Amino acid sequence: MNIRYICKNCGSEPEYDNNSGQIRCKSCGSTDFEYIVDEKCPKCGSSLYYDEDKNLTYCKSCDYKSISGIQDVPEEDDKSINRTESLERIGVNSVRCNSCGSELIVEPNTASFKCPYCDSIINVYDNIVGTSKPDAIIPFKLDKKEAEEAFKKWSKKGFFLNSNFKYGDRIKEIKPMYIPFWVYDIDEIGTMSFNATKTRHYSRGDYDYTETYHYDCQRDLDLSFKRLPCDASEKMDDKKMDLLEPFNMNEAKKFNLGYLSGNLTEKYDYNDKQLLERAYKKARTYGLKFAEQDVRTSGFSTVTLRRDNTRMKNKNARYVLLPIWFVNYNHNGQDYPFMMNGQTGKVIGNPPVDYKKVFGMGSALGIISSLIFYLFLFVV
Repeated sequence: MNIRYICKNCGSEPEYDNNSGQIRCKSCGSTDFEYIVDEKCPKCGSSLYYDEDKNLTYCKSCDYKSISGIQDVPEEDDKSINRTESLERIGVNSVRCNSCGSELIVEPNTASFKCPYCDSIINVYDNIVGTSKPDAIIPFKLDKKEAEEAFKKWSKKGFFLNSNFKYGDRIKEIKPMYIPFWVYDIDEIGTMSFNATKTRHYSRGDYDYTETYHYDCQRDLDLSFKRLPCDASEKMDDKKMDLLEPFNMNEAKKFNLGYLSGNLTEKYDYNDKQLLERAYKKARTYGLKFAEQDVRTSGFSTVTLRRDNTRMKNKNARYVLLPIWFVNYNHNGQDYPFMMNGQTGKVIGNPPVDYKKVFGMGSALGIISSLIFYLFLFVV
């Protein structure tokens, strides 16, 4: 059974409007949509519709109703009750690239497209695989034009960057993609112990003295981390994904087909249990920074962790799609890949450096240092 998301007014497909933050009909601009089933009612032959919240197929013309084959799981047994629901049920295909193995989610009626990782042409109907339905999605806040302007503004920063790169006018390709993340709610409870020091400097007669005092410090922690993201894509570099943060999770929307319009979407490679240790590690890092900062407020010169006696508890995990712009910039015949947070415009990547400026600055600093040294000798 195939289910499509259509406009109630004219039956056309939806698209996401960045300006209004709403899903609108491509044809009439309506914001009123519903799911229609590509099957007829077995009782009266009318069209069938799908109620996502109730997981129910029903007919508007008669009293026919049918509970879908995939049953809801009680929340106390599994927080992510939609995790096993197939996207094929709502008319979306998950396909695998035969060249690089990437798995991507594509819109209904897509026959073929270019793989964003290896540029191979993918025939959708030859590569369909299953996938799970996301719990939520953060829509792209920056459209293509705004993303290009944000990249050009970013490219002007940095004294040592190549001057030609600063024009930002050689963008070879820019494409949007939703990247899969697991978002965790984690509690950290326990204690952290630290070795801390305070240093005192003073002079007495012809001698300078330094006194160092050592302290044992302890902090009790009872922290809750809400919506902590971990990318679930094998292709994405975890460190780069972390650098693209933060994402404002308050702007996350319940998953809807309309948000995927015109955008490729990658399927997750790791489930929530496989990434849990990484989520714990991120939470523990944030907890350590919080405790260290609290100890430093007492005026200590150095603070070093001695013992971590905290324990972690995962309260919830949700499958969320987050927006990323991929920018391919060509400079002197070489491609430089960049990634941009599609919500905030934050850019990460390694731009071309003008080494003449680097060496020039190094030479200038060396000359200045020499002048200061000789001036000091002359004065003495």
